[in-house]
Amino acid sequence: MEWIHPALGLVAVLLVLWGGWQGLTARGRRPEAPAARRRHRRLGPAAAVTCTLALVGGIASVLWLRDDMDLAATWHFRTGIATAALAVVAWVLSWQLHRHPSRKALHPWVGIALMGAALATFFLGLEHLP
Repeated sequence: MEWIHPALGLVAVLLVLWGGWQGLTARGRRPEAPAARRRHRRLGPAAAVTCTLALVGGIASVLWLRDDMDLAATWHFRTGIATAALAVVAWVLSWQLHRHPSRKALHPWVGIALMGAALATFFLGLEHLP
């Protein structure tokens, strides 16, 4: 039971990194850009939902399974909140990319911050593995 959160977190990080890579590949006019754009569009919502589920799973695991930890006392928790928030912000921004040019310019920067936050959350969580 205590491995559900780490496994879901790993899936979330991999989705964020792969989806972010596809978003970066989709920029420009290279031949692979249209296929990368489609993959990015498909992976983005899955990454946001998985990040949010990993956050909820982490909170639940600390509350129900880990008597040795305080809920909000770690950097892993703080970066996990930032990761889930950035994933949701990137997803919401993607809904309005064609109508608002400023949001289109902001979306890749939020995505890059999301990839960094996801990696930080992963590495900071290694010390808490059961």
